[in-house]
Amino acid sequence: MAARYWVGGTAAWDATVGTKWALTSGGAGGQAVPLATDDVFLDAASGANTVTVSSSRTCLSLNCTGFTGTLAGTGAPILTVSGNITLVASMTLSSTLSTWLINGPSTVNLAGLTLAAVQLNSGVVTMASDFRCSGNFVFTAGTFTVGAFNVYLTGAQFSSTGTGVRVLNMGSGTWYFDGTGAMSFLISGTNVTVNKQTSSLSVGRFQTSGATNVTTSINWNTVTLNYTFQDWSFIITGTNDFDSIVNAATAYGTISFSSGANTFIAGWVRGTQKMRYTAPTSGVVQASLITFTPTPIDLSDAAVLNLNVSGAGAYAVNSVDLGNNTGINFIYRGARASSNIGV
Repeated sequence: MAARYWVGGTAAWDATVGTKWALTSGGAGGQAVPLATDDVFLDAASGANTVTVSSSRTCLSLNCTGFTGTLAGTGAPILTVSGNITLVASMTLSSTLSTWLINGPSTVNLAGLTLAAVQLNSGVVTMASDFRCSGNFVFTAGTFTVGAFNVYLTGAQFSSTGTGVRVLNMGSGTWYFDGTGAMSFLISGTNVTVNKQTSSLSVGRFQTSGATNVTTSINWNTVTLNYTFQDWSFIITGTNDFDSIVNAATAYGTISFSSGANTFIAGWVRGTQKMRYTAPTSGVVQASLITFTPTPIDLSDAAVLNLNVSGAGAYAVNSVDLGNNTGINFIYRGARASSNIGV
């Protein structure tokens, strides 16, 4: 294991030795390109230059303390780090460094910067700051511990599938899903443990939510729907247990329940916008059992289709019964809800 300090000015971090790397901060260049066992430093002596990761590069750890330049990428770059990652607010991190592969044990401090696509492959990865990811976030194996920090996801997907041993410690902060397109949160396969701890989910653009787990159902804390665009869709798939779903959306949308597994909801805040509640499939196929406790929940001012409700049940004032619903008391008072809401 050796230290490698960048002294190469504006240049590519590639397989070419050149005069880019030194053994000490600001030292003489000409050292070998970092290997997987080497600690890499971009520091104040590296200057306000641009270091461009080319192709696939690797290092044991990455420390950017004091760096004021730019870390970028070219040619579909992949940077593999198998130890600590320390970024700083004084640097610029370009999304052209498109993929980060992180192996633990690793403590990660992003200092408010945003990684592009991320894959966690092994070991324990512990956050020392908020985690921000603008690309796909793939968790294949190991332990991801968020702690007291928040998670900001703006890419297309958080995905943890397969048979790798995985432990997700969601921490005490909020997981924000606020991308510009369809997003999903998918957990499936075997050997996976999800510890919700005291975390919560805030959804601003989220097409598919929930988790399928062959060994145990997943229990969520509060999920808040913060959609601001018209005709949004929040789809709950798999077996899930929600402490509370809070609809704070400011525009019309749809909440859909899977026809393949049970859903348990302890708390429910209906919101002020007209809604559509449905199973994804039409016709005679109902959503599997939706259990509301401890009191009946309010599905008013909505279009309702294919829901199978049990437990405390549900009531729906001035809602449109689109058929194939069970356990819902439809009540009509005054003007009946128009069938044009999402139908």
